Amino acid sequence: MNSLATQTALWQSVNPNFCSWLDDEVVKKALIPNLLHCLPYDSRIGVNPYMPWLESVANGKKASAIHGNNLATSSTWKKYSFTKKLSVMRSTAALASYMNHPSVRQSFISQSNCMKQEWNTWYTTYTQTSGVIVTGGINAIYTNFIRNVMSSFSPNLQAGLDLMVSFWDDAISNIDASRPTPRVAIDYGIAVTTTATSMDAVNVDLTPLQTFVQNNGLTWWNQL
Repeated sequence: MNSLATQTALWQSVNPNFCSWLDDEVVKKALIPNLLHCLPYDSRIGVNPYMPWLESVANGKKASAIHGNNLATSSTWKKYSFTKKLSVMRSTAALASYMNHPSVRQSFISQSNCMKQEWNTWYTTYTQTSGVIVTGGINAIYTNFIRNVMSSFSPNLQAGLDLMVSFWDDAISNIDASRPTPRVAIDYGIAVTTTATSMDAVNVDLTPLQTFVQNNGLTWWNQL
């Protein structure tokens, strides 16, 4: 909703103060509860199929990639063991597969269409009461917004993973040669109940993760 601040033709003639306009014309209307009905957990809106759950690390990286936030920071990365570092990178790379899964793709598209319809319903009433008409209507504004967001997902994911790899390389270069080479558990996670396969951290090849993300970008963002 904050992005509407740039759409001055939509609100400035009604109220020159964007925050006041947003509060009066959007927040105090029924739009927000209706938009919430479009979320995966709410079956009342009939948006199927529902999106499979992600574990917490992957879900956090997904949110960061969608919103254009940093997927990793040097200060946090330095606190991780090599096993944790690898686990986070694998969770990040796996998002390329998750986001292109048919059920996830359709869930995103269905939710987006649901929200677009709610915005269109709001806009119809808004234009009737305010007399404001913008080129393309709210439909064009929403479509441009969501496509800009989701078309950036794969580049953001790639950049985030590449940053993690650079942090990994730095950590490898700083290994104390006088101490045993750190081992990495390949099957790291709380669900692992048996001895995990392990290897020396210096022998881990991260190129396949980067290549996988590079070759599996979102192909459906323009359907939103």
